[in-house]
Amino acid sequence: MNRILRALALVWVYFGAVTAMANCKPLINDAYAWAAKREGANGAHVSFQVSSMKAASKFVEFSEGAFTLAHDGNLIAEKVPVVFSDRAWCPNNSGPFCVPYQKFDYRKADQLTLTLKRNGILNVIHNSRGNSTHNVILQCSGKFLYGILEDANGRVFMTMNLSTRPLQNSR
Repeated sequence: MNRILRALALVWVYFGAVTAMANCKPLINDAYAWAAKREGANGAHVSFQVSSMKAASKFVEFSEGAFTLAHDGNLIAEKVPVVFSDRAWCPNNSGPFCVPYQKFDYRKADQLTLTLKRNGILNVIHNSRGNSTHNVILQCSGKFLYGILEDANGRVFMTMNLSTRPLQNSR
């Protein structure tokens, strides 16, 4: 009987830890509360960085931008540049014998539109790829959000972090 109780206690602790790790509601609610702030002429936005890697490939993607509170009540970031480690820059167009000088060539960026919903779903629209749309169910660990994007070419592991700071309106 003691073995069964100990096993049940271990299972309870394990699943409790997994559930606590996966709950993104406090982090997302904080982001929404920050984005809704208004202080005089100043608004607020939620900055983010996203990186992702496809399981079978040997390159990563990176983007950063800022969410703002849209009229529909969701956090949205439109036309965010995303750069790729396999799109390198070679100086002076040196042809096929170039050793890449800089990975993540910003001149070869794609564009994304991201919508972070209150229910923990990140909507990803690839503007540069015919507006293909994917939903990523986010999980959390500390202040990191992560999830799997499923597309026609396989699974993509995505990570995201959020930060807040005041947004100055230009005059």
